[in-house]
Amino acid sequence: MGPRICFISLHAYGYFNQDAEFHGGGAERQIYFLSTALADEYDVHVVVGDFGQPRRERREGVTLHRAYPLHERRSILQPVKHLLILRSAMKRADADVYVHRGFPRIAGFVYALARSLRAKWVFNVANDSNIRQDPKELATPVKYLYRHAIRDSDGLITQTEHQQRELRATYGVDSRVVPNGYHTAPEPLPFADREGFLWVGRLHQSQKRPHLLLDLAEKLPAMSFTIAGPAGDSEYARRVQNRADSLQNVEYLGLVQPEAIHELYRTATAVVNTSAHEGFPNTFLEAWRQGTPVVSLAVDPGRYLKTDESAYAAAGRMEDLVDRCRWLTENEQFWSRVSSQSLSTFRSRFTIEAVTEKYAAALESTVDTFR
Repeated sequence: MGPRICFISLHAYGYFNQDAEFHGGGAERQIYFLSTALADEYDVHVVVGDFGQPRRERREGVTLHRAYPLHERRSILQPVKHLLILRSAMKRADADVYVHRGFPRIAGFVYALARSLRAKWVFNVANDSNIRQDPKELATPVKYLYRHAIRDSDGLITQTEHQQRELRATYGVDSRVVPNGYHTAPEPLPFADREGFLWVGRLHQSQKRPHLLLDLAEKLPAMSFTIAGPAGDSEYARRVQNRADSLQNVEYLGLVQPEAIHELYRTATAVVNTSAHEGFPNTFLEAWRQGTPVVSLAVDPGRYLKTDESAYAAAGRMEDLVDRCRWLTENEQFWSRVSSQSLSTFRSRFTIEAVTEKYAAALESTVDTFR
């Protein structure tokens, strides 16, 4: 077996153990897919949060190491304690290379811990916003550490050519492009068996912007819309839920378990994206694997997948989004062309098998002991 790889993904445990009370988002799902696929050939470890599980356990060929509980800060010394626990978990993994995906607040510290363990460090960009030199949410010392972690990395992985260009322009460093991947699905349903539009994500105001989906639903009262995703406890999320409940053509489902949501993708006419920015949305892949078109307000699906017909609302114009949704619903030939091209491109470029091969090659380039 090849060298030892360790992913740091504190929120990923729920994908390995469906009984866990918490599941992460798209970045964690990708870590789950990659780690289990890479485990066929490499010694793969993942450091996860503390959900009451054993300190060390093995699931689906991957060794999991428990770090600290993922709750709000309860004391001024808690961050220091958590760093010590995290280092202990990383030391147990004893990896040749440590990989961290997104989350700039934590990434710099993982870099420092990897260096203290005399190991290689790889950063995987998870969102376009990760490339900013001056993330507003970070304190000045953390910003400095994050910038240094990127420039001193042994390997950088970006999801798209756009991110690769931005990273080079912002930090003057090169990266390898490895897109997100997903498992294939059974043959998709035809147009006649589809109904309604699906929106999936967190009820997050500045990035995901589900209120814009509700604006769309109000403009298309004859069409049905389904919202799936965790609400959280913010005032914004409560307003979105209350407004969704007031609209007869909108159904809010709340958090839907990872395996249960696939039927929603399979039966939807299209998936709607209203995000202000993304990295490489898992929702796009989950749609395309089912032959389900994606119609988007501000994030161009053509950045990841080219089709002859565009379902993109250029420059974030709501009137364009309304037109695209009407066209997808009323024109079966248009829908079929977008569906067919989305599915064929997914199967040729974005299967988990194809992506894992590229990811392994990216890691191999960082560690001398790789085969």
